[in-house]
Amino acid sequence: MKILHSQAIHVIFTISLTSAVLMFLPDRALAAPNCTLRRNLAGADLSNCDFSGANFQGSDLWGAKLPGAILSRAVLVNVSMFSAILTGADLSGANLSGADLTFAGLKDANLTNARLYRANLSSADLTGANLEGANLRGAEMPSVNLSGANLAGTNVTLAILLDANLTGANLTGADFSGSLLARADLTDAVLDGVNLDGVKGLDTVTGLVE
Repeated sequence: MKILHSQAIHVIFTISLTSAVLMFLPDRALAAPNCTLRRNLAGADLSNCDFSGANFQGSDLWGAKLPGAILSRAVLVNVSMFSAILTGADLSGANLSGADLTFAGLKDANLTNARLYRANLSSADLTGANLEGANLRGAEMPSVNLSGANLAGTNVTLAILLDANLTGANLTGADFSGSLLARADLTDAVLDGVNLDGVKGLDTVTGLVE
C-alpha cells in the first residue's frame, strides 16, 4: 500500500509540475489553436496558424514565420512583413495595400484576389504563387521573382518591375499598362491578351516575342 501511495503522489506531482510549466510558456511555444494575435509578432513562429479575417493593422510581422498559415481576407494594410516567410500561405482576398514585403518568401502562396495596391515586394520570392485577379497597381517590385506564377487577369498597372523574373509566368489578360518593365525576363511567359500599353523599358525586356 505504501508503494502505491508513493506512486500516486509522484504522478500527481508530475502532472502539477507540467501544468505549471505550460502556464509560463510563451504563446508561440504552444501548438495551434493557441496562435495569438498581438502587436509584436516580429520573428514569431506562426506556422499553419489560422488568422482568417484577422486585422493586423499596427502589428509588426518583420521576419515572422508563417508557412502554411491561413490569412484569407486578413487586413494587413501598411504592415511590415520584411523578410517574412509565407511559403504556401493562403492570402486569398487579403488586403496588403502598402505592406512591406521586401525579401518576403511567398513561394506557392495563394494571393488570388488579394489587394496589394502600392505594396513593396522588392526582391520577394513569389515563385509559383497564384495572384489571379489580384490588384498590384502601383506596387514596387524591383528584382521580384515571379517565375511560374499565375497573374491571369491581374492589375499590374503603374507598377515597378525593374529586373523582375517572370519566366514561365501566366500573364493571360494581365494589365501592365504604364508599368516599368526594364530588364525584366519574360522567357516562356504566357502573354495571351496581356496589356502592355505605355509600358516603359520594353526594348530591354528578355523573351518578349514581337
